[in-house]
Amino acid sequence: FNHGLFDESKLACVKSIQTLEPDEENLTLNIGDPNDPIAIFQPAHLLAKAQMGIYNHTKLPRDLIDAFNYYYQLEKLKDIIRNEAFSNEAKYQISDQFILSAGEFLTALAFDPAEFTDHEINEIAFEVMERNRYSELFRNVVNIQNSSKLDVPDSLLQLEKLLASQISVYHKNMPDEYDSIKTSQLLKYEREYQKVKQALSATFPSYYESKFGKELIDLQTIQSRLEENEQILEYFWADSLIVILSITSDSSRLHYTPISESLEKQILGFHSFCSEIPPELAIEEQLYKEYELGAVSLFEKLVKPLLISETNQLIIIPDGPISLIPFEALLTKSGHSSFYNAPFLIRDINIRYGYSCNLLFQETEKIVKKRPSLLAMAYSSGDISPTVLERKDETDIPGSGLELISIRKIFKQKNHTFLFGNEATESAFKAKASNFEIIHLAVHGTGDTTNAFNSHLKFPIDDLNEEDGRLYAHELYALDLKKLKLVVLSSCKTGIGKEYPGEGIFSMARGFRYSGASTTVMSLWDVADNATADIMESFYYSLSSGKPVSESLRQAKLGFIDTRDSKFSHPAYWAAFVAIGEDIKIKSTPKYFPFLVVLGVLSFVLIIYLLKIKSRTKSNLDIKS
Repeated sequence: FNHGLFDESKLACVKSIQTLEPDEENLTLNIGDPNDPIAIFQPAHLLAKAQMGIYNHTKLPRDLIDAFNYYYQLEKLKDIIRNEAFSNEAKYQISDQFILSAGEFLTALAFDPAEFTDHEINEIAFEVMERNRYSELFRNVVNIQNSSKLDVPDSLLQLEKLLASQISVYHKNMPDEYDSIKTSQLLKYEREYQKVKQALSATFPSYYESKFGKELIDLQTIQSRLEENEQILEYFWADSLIVILSITSDSSRLHYTPISESLEKQILGFHSFCSEIPPELAIEEQLYKEYELGAVSLFEKLVKPLLISETNQLIIIPDGPISLIPFEALLTKSGHSSFYNAPFLIRDINIRYGYSCNLLFQETEKIVKKRPSLLAMAYSSGDISPTVLERKDETDIPGSGLELISIRKIFKQKNHTFLFGNEATESAFKAKASNFEIIHLAVHGTGDTTNAFNSHLKFPIDDLNEEDGRLYAHELYALDLKKLKLVVLSSCKTGIGKEYPGEGIFSMARGFRYSGASTTVMSLWDVADNATADIMESFYYSLSSGKPVSESLRQAKLGFIDTRDSKFSHPAYWAAFVAIGEDIKIKSTPKYFPFLVVLGVLSFVLIIYLLKIKSRTKSNLDIKS
């Protein structure tokens, strides 16, 4: 390609490339199967990588620019592949190739070529990060937002969702060894799914374009939508570097942190330390000192270099192992001896999370109406007091029932539904979920890091229905959850699952976002029953008063840290729950509303009284005349 920009004819050629075979004098391109996304992408990737190798040898600026050109055109090629009628699973399989090339591109930007300004480099980095982050999740969310506007028949949309769900079911149940019958059935569903997509493309081109051709929001637009004291830290886990992009309303900045084996161990160790409830006989000061080493070190490597002093609202877009970190529990400095008075980051800053900037900053309504409908379900009835036990077994979890009783005292309107124990079944959830704007599920949860299709919620067994009591993420695809604004998963490991590079963690939280939920409160480990009940009560109290989700969760955590026994200040009890998505809030009734009501009633009575006096006066005048 003459070491220059691709034109459209060259892009068309690249789509049919199968292999790239280097020899001593030139690079040879061979034609292959255009239906194989990996065969389409790999040769072009090797060409870009080869050009980067040329720069590493010559160190000539022009060779670096040529490498940039190749990598940038690779990003366009990715969009071509994403827009083709490949199944999601086929795209997931190639996502690691996409991420590898994106990581190489972002690493190349670290050479800081003089031809680009810092802001131009930041714009390129932002685009590469966003294009390679949750692309299929982003497209489905756009689908949900636009389907109602473009008059696409519900039957066709439901068929698309049903086939996607069936494909996931077969992938979940596919045995390790080859099964000809199941493979044949899976291929049948795959073919039907492609036919539906083709029908959408041919019959409803505006819808298809809105779903598969949505342009990403650029860096400048994101900056225009940030508040003055709001800051984004977006992470990209490349091969040898963590690329961190800081974004505020008036600035952007790139930072690189080297990846080492010790850093990965530190992140996993921090997550493990946070998630383990300390033994009864543990010496707190000794335990804290061990915790402090990792918590301060990670803050200094991942946050401190970019954190702006004026920031009070921090949005974290994590990637790779960083997705396991509860940033609220990082320590801003050392020198303390107790979890009770520890300088947790949550004390200084309100933190929330996002899948991507483009998913966070879609044009969606962030204020829910005054009296949103709420569906709350508890695994147990709440007849007995909870203990410190975790919500990870199929045993009774009494705190879930008490949790709902507390929430019911806060949300008293008639449009709410509370289901306890044997009423809180999987079939009841599926029958009712589409009618509510807020859903609270205090049940058992399982996040499977090895099988992407096995993360699920566990409801009480329903003997009257065929449901098995396990709600898997793929089952959400068939539900219409367009009304759902907030889902609170008061369960274990609902933010944990198998990770696909570029498509993130396949957790229950992701399943709800895929199906339409704007915001999810999820957990990063097994949560304690009694602590969870306390935190959730405080969370809903703040939420009902008009505070946004992130601030409500922050206040609940701080209240728990500062008012309970000091041993409960350990992050295992309070740091598991994080909010991911839009920072929505319930439209609150002003504090002076009761006064206005009384004033209005008195005014009405006064008007009636004055009218009666006037009427009597007029009558008397009539008599006198």
